[in-house]
Amino acid sequence: LLIGASSSAVSTSQGALNQGVVYVFVRNAQGQWEKHSKLEGKEDENESNEFGYSVSIEREIAIIGSPSARASNNEPQGSVYVFLRTN
Repeated sequence: LLIGASSSAVSTSQGALNQGVVYVFVRNAQGQWEKHSKLEGKEDENESNEFGYSVSIEREIAIIGSPSARASNNEPQGSVYVFLRTN
């Protein structure tokens, strides 16, 4: 289970910025959801990347959208991040 928090504050080298995070939950042996990890996008100077604005998961692959991410110092182009779960 993925939960996007696209305006969550993230600690960066430039202080706390609202770049967004995604929380990953897995079911435990009793069938209850528990927090497993937190995913973050690439750090940049943009105050709001909106990482976690869109999320999708299929088996071991998570795809996270960050529509306001910047590839350089230009206008936001957006980014898509792909994460592979490993044990």
